[in-house]
Amino acid sequence: MSFSARGRRERALAVTGALLSTAALISYFTLSVKVPSLRDSGWLNLLAVATGLGLSVAAFARRRSALASASVALSGLLAAALFGFVFLLSEQLPSQAEAVAVGETAPAFELPDHSGKPVALSDFAGSRVVLVFYRGFW
Repeated sequence: MSFSARGRRERALAVTGALLSTAALISYFTLSVKVPSLRDSGWLNLLAVATGLGLSVAAFARRRSALASASVALSGLLAAALFGFVFLLSEQLPSQAEAVAVGETAPAFELPDHSGKPVALSDFAGSRVVLVFYRGFW
């Protein structure tokens, strides 16, 4: 194999790896959220990201001096790191089976209101209640 054919093959390997990692990251937010089994566990996307990262690193290891291969491998690494962060956060969320569905009775709980006074959900028995949880500082 000639030197230029080998270089094209390594660049193609690096680009394929970076594209696979990026596609797995994007598909997690666009496709996986529509399928409950994929949404609750992003293992399929994690496998795709890991494969893409492996391809990028393999291409970079073969051609260390090429700036293009290094930058492509770095972009694959960044996509993998971002997905790893998202994956770890999503693993901490409750599964769809544990969530309360719209219209179901919420479990009993008590939380402080804006003045610190405890308010229980049972205080509103017989009334329709809309629960809005937000992370605010005001």
